[in-house]
Amino acid sequence: SWGVPADRAPPQPADCRALIEKLKGCTDEQLVTELQQIKTWNIGKCELYHWVDLLDRFDALLAEAGRPVDTMSWMLSCDRPERQPLKALLLALLNFTALLIEYSFSRHLYSSIEHLTTLLASSDMHVVLAVLNLLYVFSKRSNYITRLGSERRGPLLARLQHLAESWGGKENGFGLAECCRDLHMMIPDKQLMDIKAASLRTLTSIVHLERTPKLSSIIDCTGTASYHGFLPVLVRNCIQAMIDPSMEPYPHQFATALFSFLYHLASYDAGGEALVSCGMMEALLKVIKFLGDEQDQITFVTRAVRVVDLITNLDMAAFQAHSGLSIFIYRLEHEVDLCRRECPFVIKPKVQRPPATAAPEGEDMETDMEVTDVAMESSPSAPPAVPSTSSGPSSATPSPRGGVQCIPQRAALLKSMLNFLKKAIQDPAFSDGIRHVMDGSLPTSLKHIISNAEYYGPSLFLLATKVVTVFVPATREVLGSLPNVFSALCLNARGLQSFVQCQPFERLFKVLLSPDYLPAMRRRRSSDPL
Repeated sequence: SWGVPADRAPPQPADCRALIEKLKGCTDEQLVTELQQIKTWNIGKCELYHWVDLLDRFDALLAEAGRPVDTMSWMLSCDRPERQPLKALLLALLNFTALLIEYSFSRHLYSSIEHLTTLLASSDMHVVLAVLNLLYVFSKRSNYITRLGSERRGPLLARLQHLAESWGGKENGFGLAECCRDLHMMIPDKQLMDIKAASLRTLTSIVHLERTPKLSSIIDCTGTASYHGFLPVLVRNCIQAMIDPSMEPYPHQFATALFSFLYHLASYDAGGEALVSCGMMEALLKVIKFLGDEQDQITFVTRAVRVVDLITNLDMAAFQAHSGLSIFIYRLEHEVDLCRRECPFVIKPKVQRPPATAAPEGEDMETDMEVTDVAMESSPSAPPAVPSTSSGPSSATPSPRGGVQCIPQRAALLKSMLNFLKKAIQDPAFSDGIRHVMDGSLPTSLKHIISNAEYYGPSLFLLATKVVTVFVPATREVLGSLPNVFSALCLNARGLQSFVQCQPFERLFKVLLSPDYLPAMRRRRSSDPL
């Protein structure tokens, strides 16, 4: 049941609405084709409630696929030879639903779990695998399964346990295994890599669930702490294949499992120390610096950033030795420049000048004005925009064109990099080099994110402002030093004129006369919450 009133649901993104309407208008035959073409998620995150009509249709199809055959109760409808079109549609919608759940909010609204439990009894392993993949997305992205009622969670867990049990051996009354003989066969490379990827995912699950009891043995078995160990060599080979066009890249599924394993290892001190010991920092920074900007490549850059973020908590020296901060800022600039193609505008406040006064050197000075006082200007790397002749508030709207949003893969990368920069700026290890971090492209990148909050989303807007905040500490000393700063600015006529034109006192008095100001200034520690 879908319990969210329509008037309380957040607005539907334009690209999300377009895809929903397109899929709703498809027949079953057309729906198979459309769903099979969606391999990666190209639209922004949205509420699962917006998909209620399609999910209701999917629910009916799942119920039909899992319906027992009348004369053979042990067989499901999707397993009948003559129902191949239904099975193709079933596989397509299961794979699509896994993508949808991964890139949506309010996953607890999903209400077809009973049908998924039934489909785990299918005789077709492709169906079972697709259902397990969907359940895996639920388990890694939310606490959906643990929040299920006992009447739905019990049968699901029981069936999953049955699948995981051993079915062979004399202890289970299955003596046929003794009659078997070994046949040495050539296994296709693709299947072998799939098995290796599954093995890595299993190790990742053990690290995640068992934590410290098994961690040391996994580190030892994989040689993680040694530069020439099995895992470090594998990771460096995989990364080299990613960034070298002349080499055949590793399968996407295998590389994803490998990076996920690295992330979970780095989440614990013992794993992070092992990754530091084997010199993993250099290889990870290569991913951030050289890997391309296709959607499937961006996800690996994001994972590399997160692993770097974790292991720099233990050792910052290797990061600094390989110019890590410059690599991060360059990558941030690159990703933001790609976003400018869709949303090229930035906010640039304009100071009102007396018409008869010429102030050539202060002409481009930017100030913190109200939103209604600003106009939009094309960024340096964006295509030229048509100049606006209106000086009213209507020309100051920083909303992106056509409701376009940053794709979730790039938004996740930007979020990870901004989180790291926020931490690095406050790190004492960067106290010498961080002073000039705002001399390069970082302010331009942050300005574009802050100017286009609707395009980047509220979390990236907040992170960008926090990066600026931690660079300029918001303490009592800052306000206390303002008179000296103002005096220095007004030493000559040109500085005084520019200062007066910015009308700073009105904004300063808004702070000084605020009822929140005096209690905040009386606090003994600037870190106390306001």
